[in-house]
Amino acid sequence: MPIWVLALLYVAPVGMIALRQALSRTREFAADAGAAALTGDPAALAEALMALDRPAPGAGG
Repeated sequence: MPIWVLALLYVAPVGMIALRQALSRTREFAADAGAAALTGDPAALAEALMALDRPAPGAGG
């Protein structure tokens, strides 16, 4: 088997993973931009998302 075929077998999956992550980030950014436009207050949206990420007061863990 030629060496370029082996190289392609190694590089192709790595490239696909990178492409999938790039597309995912692009879609996530578009969704965030759409939500900010829909709410009309991007700062409030960002604050709400950060509040969801924080643990609830009195929650163990």
